[in-house]
Amino acid sequence: MTKEEKLIQELENISPQQLLADLSKGKRASAQDMKVISDVMTSQGLPSPVMNVLIHYVLLQTDMKLSKAYLETIASHWSRANLQTAKEAMVFAKRQQQTKFKTVKKPAKYRQYANKARVVPDWINDNHTKPKINDEQDAQVNVQKEKDELLAFINQYTDKKKNNYSQG
Repeated sequence: MTKEEKLIQELENISPQQLLADLSKGKRASAQDMKVISDVMTSQGLPSPVMNVLIHYVLLQTDMKLSKAYLETIASHWSRANLQTAKEAMVFAKRQQQTKFKTVKKPAKYRQYANKARVVPDWINDNHTKPKINDEQDAQVNVQKEKDELLAFINQYTDKKKNNYSQG
């Protein structure tokens, strides 16, 4: 028997709780994980072998995290597909994964459009360039005003001190 056949046989014969324990190196599954699995199984009507494949698939896809929302989404999809055995579920999951990768490779059409020259109205360029120049000029003017005001304040203060020293 191949590894896949052995896995299918194991998934057909163990409970979801035992599967989670096996996948977590013998540690018991948390009560929360078991509640999520139980809820999904009953609400979607999935048989235990299909649920085992689903658990295994979700854990592999999510870096060993059992996400309730993701689990429910896939479970409802698999329920509509009327999967009954672990083998059917594995074949279905593989097919879905292959179509997922095919759709990811499709952006070639986008690249065609990305290379085309884009027509941009003049008013867009005007609005984006002019305020930057004006903002920079305004900032320079404001900095210069602040410097002048600070210098005038310092001069005023030093002039008062000079007058106080010369009078006293």
